[in-house]
Amino acid sequence: MLDFEYAKALVEVVLDTTCSEKEREVRLECLTPIFGRANAYLKKGFLPNVVEAFFVRKMEGLPLVSTKQDMQDFLKVSTPHYFGGKFTVSNIPYYSEEEELLLWSETSLRGPLITAGYERYMELFKKILPQKAEQINF
Repeated sequence: MLDFEYAKALVEVVLDTTCSEKEREVRLECLTPIFGRANAYLKKGFLPNVVEAFFVRKMEGLPLVSTKQDMQDFLKVSTPHYFGGKFTVSNIPYYSEEEELLLWSETSLRGPLITAGYERYMELFKKILPQKAEQINF
């Protein structure tokens, strides 16, 4: 399904008549790195539905990309900020909670999370995978 979502996004960018040629070029430059990142998550064994949700979420923000600076912001990994004893996210239109969940999963494999990290991880897990969270009984 990820390939389908990539093809869909590519067609939408190419056929978009509301943007300039420069905007189209910048948006096309965004597609390959995000698709590559999604494939890397799949190769690491993450749930395909979460990886696809990450890709789709990123593609929702693609029409907002019109400059090289926007592209740099779009391509940033969706990481939270630690402030006031908890993790928060900036109000960025390109942010993906699904990607943040993938990053928390990967981080948790490397060692125990601090309390604030664990709480954020569980918050995202329950939000993005409610049925799995119910099965696990979080």
